[in-house]
Amino acid sequence: MKKVLIAEDYKPLLDLYSLWLKEDFEVIEAYNGREAVERYKEHNPDLVIIDIRMPIMDGDEAIDEIREYDPDARIVAITAYPYSEEELGVEVVRKGFKKEFFLDVVRRNLPVEQKT
Repeated sequence: MKKVLIAEDYKPLLDLYSLWLKEDFEVIEAYNGREAVERYKEHNPDLVIIDIRMPIMDGDEAIDEIREYDPDARIVAITAYPYSEEELGVEVVRKGFKKEFFLDVVRRNLPVEQKT
């Protein structure tokens, strides 16, 4: 089962994203950027979904630290703020999306299994 790390400081949204994913993925939760970096190193998830504005450490800083640790990390930023993919270096998704859109983003960004 693929692992998805979700970093979101607003608990109702974190709970919603986890609910949407838990049937098909192992979900790892983080409440701020510092926890996201720690959980990335601990669990080596297949994908990180990360909010940008969070307490303790913002998502953009966490993205930089995760990428420093693992340059091949797959990361998608979710935000209500006008960040661009060029600024963050990852796909940016604006908050306010519906479940199917979110699941499409997750599936599109997961690594493809190699057949041997």
